[in-house]
Amino acid sequence: TAHDIFRSALENHKYTLLLKQGLRKSFIVPLLESKYGFKKENIAMVDDRPENLAVLMESGVGLTMLAPHTILRCQNSVMSFELEQVINIFNEWTTHRHQGVKNEMSVVLTSQQRHLGAWSQTGIEIKMMNRTFSCFRRIVRSFRKNSIFRLS
Repeated sequence: TAHDIFRSALENHKYTLLLKQGLRKSFIVPLLESKYGFKKENIAMVDDRPENLAVLMESGVGLTMLAPHTILRCQNSVMSFELEQVINIFNEWTTHRHQGVKNEMSVVLTSQQRHLGAWSQTGIEIKMMNRTFSCFRRIVRSFRKNSIFRLS
């Protein structure tokens, strides 16, 4: 969650980077290593933003998968992916790792259009998320986008 990424960034003293670039998925890697005992090269991540995956690969994550994600309002559908493909790629990757092959992989998942039928799109609100934290994130993001923060 965003809270975990934020906490991990603070615990690893990434204050300046946090202010300059906001929450980055790579901030969670040290937490996954320390709290859960995962080695970063054994971590697999799926994301819909190539820049997140590039940073994760630079951080040493072993497998990244770019997930298609486009909302097609005029067709009442979304572009997504098959979970089966993710599982197959993960299984192939772990098989190679168990055979001693050190393979960092970055894969683009195949797009699949999903028709939503009678579903309506509404804003998703995570009720468990602290409203103060959410407000703080929006303010800092606004400052970054408007170039108010100029950190060297």
